[in-house]
Amino acid sequence: MRKTQELSLARALPIRHPEVLAMVKKLPPNKNPLRKDKLFVSADEMRSSFFRQRKRAAHKFQNPDMLKIHFHTYRHWHATSAQRKLSDIFKVQAILGHKNCESTRKYIDLAVAYGDATQDEYETRVADTMEEAQKLIEAGFEYHMEVEGHKLLRRKKA
Repeated sequence: MRKTQELSLARALPIRHPEVLAMVKKLPPNKNPLRKDKLFVSADEMRSSFFRQRKRAAHKFQNPDMLKIHFHTYRHWHATSAQRKLSDIFKVQAILGHKNCESTRKYIDLAVAYGDATQDEYETRVADTMEEAQKLIEAGFEYHMEVEGHKLLRRKKA
């Protein structure tokens, strides 16, 4: 596996949203023989394309704050979202590909800082049978309490 930085490992992540996959498939084929199946010839080309698109978006939406967005902004956002959803630093560490959880802590500070603001944002379900409870737990819900013989389960909203 290719090493990306001092404490990270490169990995391929699946595209989970069909809409994103459909957009990628609609991209025109590359006529440049250097590209073959790649979207960009090099990291420099990808970076300059990103900066051009960011500048266009900032101008179009009249929002200069968009110029503050960089590649690591997305990484911080993803790590924060994963920490809020999973509440497990080791799972977030695996998602980010870190060998050391101290590296992961740098990325999840926002999740901890804003934890109180999102603490009560839950999706809830009621299970009357063990089969219903099992399916909900497999879907990411956690047992919360029992009321009048009904099991209440919840999971944090993403």
